[in-house]
Amino acid sequence: MTYSDNLTPTQERVIRMLVSAWDDGQSVTYREIAQAFGYRSDETVMTHLRALAAKGWLTLDAYRYTLSHAARERFSAKWQRIRAFPTIGS
Repeated sequence: MTYSDNLTPTQERVIRMLVSAWDDGQSVTYREIAQAFGYRSDETVMTHLRALAAKGWLTLDAYRYTLSHAARERFSAKWQRIRAFPTIGS
């Protein structure tokens, strides 16, 4: 799977919102995303999530989304701290 860097500004804001929630150990519902962006319909959120899935930033099934490793690595402050932690024997 390839990861496209050509995110639209809105897609980047959505992915940052998802990653921020992940950093805090939370998840965000479609309705919460819609409210945060001023959308009236969950379908608008689904359009953005499908585009992000097509670009490889998350996986999407009928009931939920899952952030890709690449999304966490690029956008997550928590992930950066984890990666910076030295491993035993290094």
